Amino acid sequence: MPVLNREKLKEDGSNYLDWIRTLRITLRYENKEYVLDEDVIVLGENPNPDEVTTYNKHYDESTKVACLMLTTMASGLQKKFETWGAFATNQQLEEMFQEQARQERFEIVKSLMACKLQEGAFVCAHV
Repeated sequence: MPVLNREKLKEDGSNYLDWIRTLRITLRYENKEYVLDEDVIVLGENPNPDEVTTYNKHYDESTKVACLMLTTMASGLQKKFETWGAFATNQQLEEMFQEQARQERFEIVKSLMACKLQEGAFVCAHV
């Protein structure tokens, strides 16, 4: 978990891609990454014991991940998402910062594509 506390998610989302990648790696290690992609199920009127157990596990892990997400955000974002679950928070952050992240990826690919070996230059210098 100390890895996540190195740099908090900034309110402008300028480090969103790095933050979400680090969060997902950490959650994958803890076998909890699924809570970012799956909302907590709604129990029916007469749930069987397995459904209750699954619900309780997912709810508990979602709450823990939501708290972890909050501790790794700037205070303005913390206030906004204080009462949200992990899935809803992830969906909203993705919506807020996805366009910015998409543009960042585009600029990186564009610069890589523009990088060409000049005629007569050594490959070592290019690399």
